[in-house]
Amino acid sequence: MLKQTSHLVFITFLSTLLFVCGGGGGGGAPAADDSAGVGDAVDDVAPVVSAHSPADGATNVEPTVTLSASFNEDIFASTLDENSLTLSDSNGGIAGAVSFDALTKVASFAPVSRLALLRNYTASLSGGHHQPKR
Repeated sequence: MLKQTSHLVFITFLSTLLFVCGGGGGGGAPAADDSAGVGDAVDDVAPVVSAHSPADGATNVEPTVTLSASFNEDIFASTLDENSLTLSDSNGGIAGAVSFDALTKVASFAPVSRLALLRNYTASLSGGHHQPKR
């Protein structure tokens, strides 16, 4: 009888297409009576992923892993969903739940079931429209 002793799950994390998910400070166009005062700066640089787990090309990832991506600034949580943070293998998409913690600026993807052993997975993060914020 064969006994499997290792958990080989290979995950590549793609986040290069990230425009990402808006600025967190409300964004959008200012109100008609909202004029920029001295020192008011508009942040027109899109947030970026500053860290993610597991690392690109990670092996021996636990089949119960929750993927995470940390952002360098606030984002609109409403722009993160099952279509923007995904996990897939050669058979297609993996079902999972997406969440966002605004305090830590971390998005997470938790597969609804254990990942198969000895399989390659690709995590992808794509974003919505960046809106300048003050």
